[in-house]
Amino acid sequence: MKVDMKLIEKKNIQIDRSILLITAWFTCLFMRTSLQHCAIDPFPGFLLLLNRQFNQLSCFIFMLMQFFVFDYINDAIGGWTLITAISYASIAVYLNFYTHNKRITIAQSILYTATAAICFDAITLWIGPLYFGQPITSALIGQIPFTIDHVIRACLFNVAIKAIYEQTSCIKNKQTT
Repeated sequence: MKVDMKLIEKKNIQIDRSILLITAWFTCLFMRTSLQHCAIDPFPGFLLLLNRQFNQLSCFIFMLMQFFVFDYINDAIGGWTLITAISYASIAVYLNFYTHNKRITIAQSILYTATAAICFDAITLWIGPLYFGQPITSALIGQIPFTIDHVIRACLFNVAIKAIYEQTSCIKNKQTT
């Protein structure tokens, strides 16, 4: 009986990818539910790490499920759930398209993270006026400091997660050589 080592390696890689995706998904959900008052946005950091391993559909589903499960846990499912989920899922698909199979520098990841946070906030800015009758000027004025805070926190988290990932990759590479 001949054993095909390439097939075994491919199955191991698929299992590793699944474990990575599930771990990242639960880590993001845990951070969002336990630190929700801090407005931590772990998605760009994790998606930039996962973009080489997953396709656009995986990234879309990852984000869609994050928002639906988060709102379900917090008993807050509504029309905004669909808007926020599709908004960030679309951003994740764009990220995957733009960065798939590319090595991303810290500067590029910060630029992407800032752009993603600004786009997401620009889209979701309209939830208050559309669903709750909030005046548009009030929403815009309140959105500016929120978006600045969102961009800063997302970029800081992105840099931290990238640094941790780079360190663990270096340690892993040293151990295998």
